[in-house]
Amino acid sequence: NMVNTIYNEKIEDTLLLYAKSLNLLLIDKWVKMPFWHFEFSKNEIKIIIDGDRAFDISIVINGNIFYLYQYDRTINKKNLTNTENIIYQMEVLRKFLE
Repeated sequence: NMVNTIYNEKIEDTLLLYAKSLNLLLIDKWVKMPFWHFEFSKNEIKIIIDGDRAFDISIVINGNIFYLYQYDRTINKKNLTNTENIIYQMEVLRKFLE
């Protein structure tokens, strides 16, 4: 089943490795195929990364939700769930957090 191969351990490993490099603290995680969801925090900021065959990153600051695509529209072409796109969006997130 193709849907079940979209999210896998390599995706999770890549996501968690990048999160660690950004000093993000994992505060919640669940996977109910094909859906997956991670929440991280950094200082007073919450970062939510979730999806199924496609994913997005949202940032919660003082209760206000911002979507990473609002900061950089190029990620609209990089939203299918695969390691290449996880890396791409995490690099955009890195720039956003700097």
